[in-house]
Amino acid sequence: MLWQKNRGTEGELYCPCHEGVFDARTGEVTAGPPPRGLPKVALTEQADGSIWAVGTTRSGESIEHGLCRRFAEDRPDLASRLGCPGARDGAEAPAAPGAARTVAPGPSRPRTGAGASETPGSPT
Repeated sequence: MLWQKNRGTEGELYCPCHEGVFDARTGEVTAGPPPRGLPKVALTEQADGSIWAVGTTRSGESIEHGLCRRFAEDRPDLASRLGCPGARDGAEAPAAPGAARTVAPGPSRPRTGAGASETPGSPT
């Protein structure tokens, strides 16, 4: 995957293997044959200012769903802090959009939202 700075307002990501072109900000396919966009990487900023990649999403999956899936078995304590449904008995995906959920505060809670929290195509 190559970042082409001189393309578009934010550049673009280019895959020479499949001739795919992706939006650098969203990871969505803008040209070529790829059938879906790039996965998103969930980041968390620690108190010392370091930034860690803590999980990825599948195509079309929300950051919250991806994190709950990721931490379900290996880190139920984190799944519980994130407010994943069923976290005490093994986390599962969050409820449908609009459903209420509780997120416990914590210094290393992953940031979600536009821009800074999601980096398409980055390895974990």
